[in-house]
Amino acid sequence: MAPVLMDLEVHGKKRKAVAVAGKTGYLYVFDRVTGEPLQGVQYKPVPQEPRQLTSATQPIPNGEPFVPLCPDPSVEPTLRPVPNLCRRLFVHTPSGIRPRSSLPEAPEPPPGPRYQFNPRTRLVYFGAALINGDGPNTGKYRPIGEYRNGGRIVAMDPVTNRLVWQKHTDWSLSTNGTLTTAGDLMFIGQPDGYLVAYDIDNGREVWRFQTGAGVHISPITYKIDGEQYVAVFAGGNSVPYASQTVDNLWHSS
Repeated sequence: MAPVLMDLEVHGKKRKAVAVAGKTGYLYVFDRVTGEPLQGVQYKPVPQEPRQLTSATQPIPNGEPFVPLCPDPSVEPTLRPVPNLCRRLFVHTPSGIRPRSSLPEAPEPPPGPRYQFNPRTRLVYFGAALINGDGPNTGKYRPIGEYRNGGRIVAMDPVTNRLVWQKHTDWSLSTNGTLTTAGDLMFIGQPDGYLVAYDIDNGREVWRFQTGAGVHISPITYKIDGEQYVAVFAGGNSVPYASQTVDNLWHSS
C-alpha cells in the first residue's frame, strides 16, 4: 500500500507529512522528513501469548480508530460474534488456540491508490472493512448463515487523527479506492457494481451508477477541451466477494 503525502499545519507549524491506515484500525501520520509521529504514539501493554512470542506493547497513535476495534453487536450486525464459539476480543489480544472474533481491516494493497487527501477540506478519505472472522486462521470467512463483512467510508482529520464523519456500508471497502474532486465530491466503487458519489463535507450520497461488474480500483478524473470527465474500470474481483467479472470501462462528464 502506497502511503499518502500531504502538507499540514500542526500546532502552527508547517509539516511535510505521510500517512498510512493500518490493519490495527488506526491512521498513522508521520513527519516524512524526520519520521516523527505527528500526534504522538503511546506504547501500551497488551495481553500476552508466550507460545506466539507476542510483543509486550503495541504502538497506539493518539487520536481515535477509524473503525471499531472489537466485535460489538450493539453497533451493527456485522460486529456480532459467532454464537457459542467466539470471544469478543480487542484487536491486539492474541487468539492462541481458542476461537475468537477479530477485526478490523484497513485499505489493502494495489491495484490503484486507496487514499485521497483533499487540499480544500484537509481531510483524508478512504474505505475500510469490518472483517469479523471466526476462529484461528479463518481470516475473513464465517459460517454460512452468519453475518459477514461490512465496512465504512471515513473522513479523517490527519492533524487531530480523529474522525470528521463516517458512513456505514454493507460492503467491505478496504480494497476499493477513492477519488475526491474540486467539485466537493468523493467517488468510490462497490463490489455490487455501483460507482457512488458522496458529498465530501458530510458523506451524503448524491449520485450512483451501475457499471455491470464489481468496482474495486480507484476512479480517475481528467479534462478534455475544458470539460471534466470521471472514468472507472469495472472488472470484478475475487476478494472478498467474488464479484461479477467483465471488462467494462466507463467514463462520464
